[in-house]
Amino acid sequence: INIILKIDLTYSIELRVSLSLHIIPLLERIKSNNQIVTNPLSNIHKDFSFSFELAVIAAQYIEKITDSKLSEAEISYLAIHFNLILSKDREPVEKKNILLICSSRRSDSLLIKNGIYNHFANRINQIDVKNIYELTNIDFKKYNVIFSTVLIEGIIPKNAIKINHFLTDADYSSIEYALHYGSMFKMVEPLFSSKRFIHLSGISSKMEVIKKLVTLSEDIVDPEELYSSIKEREKKGYTSYGNLIALPHPNHLLAEHSFCSVALLEQPILWSENNTAQIIILCCASKDSARDLQMLFNFISLLFDQKDKINTILHDPSYANFLDCLSSLQNSI
Repeated sequence: INIILKIDLTYSIELRVSLSLHIIPLLERIKSNNQIVTNPLSNIHKDFSFSFELAVIAAQYIEKITDSKLSEAEISYLAIHFNLILSKDREPVEKKNILLICSSRRSDSLLIKNGIYNHFANRINQIDVKNIYELTNIDFKKYNVIFSTVLIEGIIPKNAIKINHFLTDADYSSIEYALHYGSMFKMVEPLFSSKRFIHLSGISSKMEVIKKLVTLSEDIVDPEELYSSIKEREKKGYTSYGNLIALPHPNHLLAEHSFCSVALLEQPILWSENNTAQIIILCCASKDSARDLQMLFNFISLLFDQKDKINTILHDPSYANFLDCLSSLQNSI
């Protein structure tokens, strides 16, 4: 993992111990041809996509030394160990500046403010509360996170995260996510470009799509190297996530800077044995920042179960609509 993605997890004694305890019986199962094949963790691939990617790399190494292919169930169990460590491997808490936009009475907005403070005081530097009619001269850039009880196009910033007037458990989960990651869309948006966005018809195979996406990216990275690396990664499988989404990517870091190229297809095509795909997002992380790949996987995974947004993207396959749908993903947590 460190060689391929430059993510060094060797510091974690906890991971070393848990993997050792897991791999010893795994090797016995491989030796006796008795791998776990029934997968009670079928959602791991989709729910923890980046952890699963690390598990695929680990599985490749195990397969090399045992000359046996691991089942998806066994890879899923490996992914759990990586996800546990990644969820703990967080930067020191940075206190956030928050803008709270309310369409209700001042007393109601103060209740929301107090609710956020009571739950997340150690993560907050300040909370400013504004009515929707007080936004004319607001510098939105000085806020790490913006919450709003209403979303009005042209008035409320696109990266605002909707919450209810009376905070629910779902609201608190959304707030916690935003305070940890900030506005993920603001971080991933620069990785997309209208120059690397295409709507395709008459395509019948995934390698045709990948060739088109590689061509769109040839001003950033060597197209032959990129195509060859993606082709090798596709041999391992697990780059489609159901609900018509696939995330092809190279099997090692090779770009000078991170980027995404996107293809929306007129009709879905077979991408893996069990999944078709119509929204194809090629993700390529910088040689110097594998964490960009983790950030992309975490962000795009928010789209996996959002059928309404998937339908909206496919109904209007324009770059502007695609970005609008991505910008509203955090409101779907």
